Amino acid sequence: MSLEQSSILLKFNLRSNVRQNNLTLTPHDQITYPTSKPTPTSSIHNTPRSIQNITIFDMSDEEGLGSLVTVARKSWFQDLQNFSGDPNENVEKFLKSLPLKSRTDRFHAGDSHCLLEAKCNKCHQQFLSGNDLQQHLREKCYPRESRDSIQNLTQQLEDPNHKSQVQDILWRNKEIFDPTPSVINIEPQSAIKTIDHPPIVCKQYPASAKDHQIKNQEVQKLLDRNQIEESTSPWSAPVILVKKKDGSTRFCIDYRKLNDITIKNVFSLPKIDEIFDQLADAVYYTRFNFRAGYFQIPLAVSHRSKTAFSARDNHDQFKVLPQGICNGPATFQRISNHLLGPARWHYALAYIDDIIIYSPTFEDHVIHLNQICSKLNEAKFKLNAEKCAVAKTQIEYLGHVIKQGNIR
Repeated sequence: MSLEQSSILLKFNLRSNVRQNNLTLTPHDQITYPTSKPTPTSSIHNTPRSIQNITIFDMSDEEGLGSLVTVARKSWFQDLQNFSGDPNENVEKFLKSLPLKSRTDRFHAGDSHCLLEAKCNKCHQQFLSGNDLQQHLREKCYPRESRDSIQNLTQQLEDPNHKSQVQDILWRNKEIFDPTPSVINIEPQSAIKTIDHPPIVCKQYPASAKDHQIKNQEVQKLLDRNQIEESTSPWSAPVILVKKKDGSTRFCIDYRKLNDITIKNVFSLPKIDEIFDQLADAVYYTRFNFRAGYFQIPLAVSHRSKTAFSARDNHDQFKVLPQGICNGPATFQRISNHLLGPARWHYALAYIDDIIIYSPTFEDHVIHLNQICSKLNEAKFKLNAEKCAVAKTQIEYLGHVIKQGNIR
């Protein structure tokens, strides 16, 4: 659970003799420690100095009850005694000073057991358990985009147990549905290696006043998303607006002349018929589509100048992988393959920015779904929930409908 939305209050009692070298604070309703008979609080300075590790549950993730943070400290009680004043306050000050991954709001010493109190910092409602807080956040206070995405993607699951299992996986990795533009955890890509050639400057195509207005608006959106930057590059490609079927326009850069002098990346895409052959024995499918996938790939600084383009009032260049360059598909395919790793050709495949997870049973599919979602979340990839489908027995992929190995 994020600290913007929840806070944790741990109350505990420090005993005089800890038998092990680890003090563990865990967020359950009531916790006691493996300690001996309690002694007066004033005897805290006589406690042994053998504790080497303090283990506290990390409450920074959405589930909050799954991961651990361990802080190794030598001579823990020696450090504790360096704080002057009331012993109970010493404990509180010391715990606040720990360099934990996730800090709690307050620590209090002096109680005979440990209590967990959880509060939603968005609506300030308090709960007696982490599970109650978790349910509340999922239903009311997490961002609407995440809540709507997860509900819509699982609404077809009729079995309550199946739905719960899938939703738990998606909630643990809810960041993959965050619509905020960002780049993934990867080295900036050198995707535009060219032959020895002087910079290419192309004249702008004629455009109406309305088209110029659309171009300026699209450029501003790219600037606001930090996907382009102002440029002084000697390169310049023309902007073109392509009409879509629904009557709207697509903002494109004409990189054909740049592509003519670009050294081609020969990394191959998977053959579509081989992908479909691999799906023959599967029953459950999940399809993931990246949200503006190219724009999530950082572009090497040395290659940015070649992506420069000009509109009537602007000259800018891309900071991310632009659409329209000839090495874009191969670059993205290599990244997708690396992301899936050993899962490829076993239970997951990618065709550029379209991932499919396939499994013979629902139990297997839950395991596979969890593995891929965790990889996506770790890489900080973002998905377009509207183009995704989760745990279905019939799915559309690469223009074909697939159901239990039958493809049409």
